[in-house]
Amino acid sequence: MLVMSRALGDVNKDQEMFAEVIEMTHFGGILHANLKENEGELKGSEKFGEKGKILGGDYMISNASIQCCRIQNLPLIQLLCVIVQNFARGKFLSEIGSSVSEQKTNFLVKSYLADASILAFGSLGIGLIKNSNLDACFEYGAHLATANRIINDINTFKNGIFTLDSFPAMLTDCYKQETIQESVETFGGIQRSKYLASLHIQSAINSAKQLNNPKELEIWANSLMLKLV
Repeated sequence: MLVMSRALGDVNKDQEMFAEVIEMTHFGGILHANLKENEGELKGSEKFGEKGKILGGDYMISNASIQCCRIQNLPLIQLLCVIVQNFARGKFLSEIGSSVSEQKTNFLVKSYLADASILAFGSLGIGLIKNSNLDACFEYGAHLATANRIINDINTFKNGIFTLDSFPAMLTDCYKQETIQESVETFGGIQRSKYLASLHIQSAINSAKQLNNPKELEIWANSLMLKLV
């Protein structure tokens, strides 16, 4: 968020505070996202650990809300509410579909709500404080976060773990193959996903160029491009 602030000019106190708000909200979301589904099966200290994640996540998000209220900017508070709501909706949304096309659509919606929304609306909030380049701020955050999600999916697959929301760029009915991994390799899922990620990265760079000082934002985006090599 501070990088986005510098791209708009001098960083003021409200931008610094809102950057802290987004960071705390993001960390709280990470704690909640790492909860195990079957808490009833946990025992002793392990169960206490899950409770700790819930309380810790709630603590970070509530403190983020208090910090955001101190800025005394109603639109920023509304943005934070949207971020928290989107995160919850994204985590509950199923990525399973009756066809690859539906699965791809579900992936994109889920990725936006659970992953891209916080960076997109966080960047928008930074622009809102300066009342400058709102569309470019939002687009940069949304495209960069989406590209990062796709890259993480690719790396997860390479490490031997496959999830149904991986490789959204596949355009064929590969789910009919004997194994998902075989179908991904057969239809070039990795290369298609890399291409999709590169499109989002380039869109982020194009959005950054509309700002006053885009250099740091461009470097940030290009660092993701290096992961696709």
